[in-house]
Amino acid sequence: MNLFKIFLQGITVGSLAFLGACTVSGSDDEINLLGDSSVVDLADFDLITSNDQFNASWNALSENEKEFEYCYEMLDLYYLFAHSDSLVPEGSPWYRPLQGRRAYLGQGSLHYKPVEPIPGKILDTYYMFKSLRDGYTSYIPPMFMTYDEFIEEFEARDTISDIGVNVKTVHISGASDAIVVAQVFLGSAAEVSHLQVEDTIVSLRGQAVHNEDDFLDLAEGTIGDRVAITIRRNQSGDAIEINDTLKIRAYLAPSVTYKVIDSVAVIRIHEFADTNTPSDEGTYGEFVQALKATQNTKATIIDLRGNPGGSETQCINISTEMLSMGSIIAVEYRPYDVNNPDEIADHQVIYGDTVRAKWDGLARNRYLVFMADSGSGSCSEYTLAGVLANRHSPLVGATTYGKGVGYGITPTYLEGAALITVGISYDLNKKTYHLRGIAPDVPVSDTDAQLDSALAIAKEGKRVRTAGYGSEIRPWFYEALEKNAGRGIAKTIPKSKDLGRYKVLKKLPR
Repeated sequence: MNLFKIFLQGITVGSLAFLGACTVSGSDDEINLLGDSSVVDLADFDLITSNDQFNASWNALSENEKEFEYCYEMLDLYYLFAHSDSLVPEGSPWYRPLQGRRAYLGQGSLHYKPVEPIPGKILDTYYMFKSLRDGYTSYIPPMFMTYDEFIEEFEARDTISDIGVNVKTVHISGASDAIVVAQVFLGSAAEVSHLQVEDTIVSLRGQAVHNEDDFLDLAEGTIGDRVAITIRRNQSGDAIEINDTLKIRAYLAPSVTYKVIDSVAVIRIHEFADTNTPSDEGTYGEFVQALKATQNTKATIIDLRGNPGGSETQCINISTEMLSMGSIIAVEYRPYDVNNPDEIADHQVIYGDTVRAKWDGLARNRYLVFMADSGSGSCSEYTLAGVLANRHSPLVGATTYGKGVGYGITPTYLEGAALITVGISYDLNKKTYHLRGIAPDVPVSDTDAQLDSALAIAKEGKRVRTAGYGSEIRPWFYEALEKNAGRGIAKTIPKSKDLGRYKVLKKLPR
């Protein structure tokens, strides 16, 4: 119906958005509806056969009914699992496909009793999203939070108020350990005062710094706080001591931190952020800076522990820096063709796309070791799967979270927010880690021991990956599964014959 085209008039679609890159403009003045025949009951929208019927019926709806219909049409077009269970083994109830409108209308008030009064059709809309049993597809009613408020909160990043350096411990034979600057954070007091990498921190606030715990305790402060510091710097072959006073200022929390330990670069990616990072290019820009700063090291550890994910654009670009041009990072399936939005039909069609590295990466020839744990999800796993399948680099830690689907974030008709699962990714071997996670080659539970193990492997520089993806559904997904749920998402990419009413379109170059 016309509403599909209305969506497309204002839509900016990214590819598979692991934390959202899909936006829709849905203001009233964009809708031009004509016609003289009307279906008044929302449930009967399933029976509409002409544009005139749809247009006239839409005009007859209340604002809250339009909110329901708008959300239903969005799910009908963009929700990956709408209409069919062809993307999962038969009998798997990990999600429930979209049903006819009658399945949701009048049900919201029967299932949800909010403290504050909420109109019935808004409750029905909420029920429709909740009944899908897809943990990543959800609805935020406009009276709880608007789309703009959600995006503002979503893109916000923490600021930090300390002196602004990352440090490492250097062991000195016959002497006490030294606490040495490994990275100076952009916008921090340390950058303003021109502290340098490899400066040794002798004291802070008049107290000697013996270890990293001492440093962390003394480095924190409030904005405007003045901190006396003594550093030792090698200058023209001589070690000189410099006394200074740093004035603490707030700065954006880095999404990438790094240090060099025993000639091995350790680069930690905390999240994959597009905006509000020290680099104008987001996390990717910070990652490139880290690679350039550590280019002369023997090997590189990429630490993704506790990284919950972020923007797909960031994880594609970061993956590319570890691969050669043309390497397949992922194969994605989504219910729209991002390259040809004007060609989207008025019914859901599954589109396949192969994501390739577009340039030779800075770290394509480095020996890489990865670290991850159960908190590594979404874009972290996308990056891991893309690089490990190509480079066969070893992974240290624990099995990852197991989120191989991505979702878009879009405003609704009344400017609430809809988060809709819009894609699933597979590696170059057409396998998915979804629900099961990525298994480590070297399972290590203790945090400190994980780094020690990764360092030993990096120094040796010989180990290759032999593990695969997890063999069991990760425990946190069981809440969304019924008893005897089956095997979850299929382990291999579906063929055309498996797609039911869907069809796979020709893969287009990115």
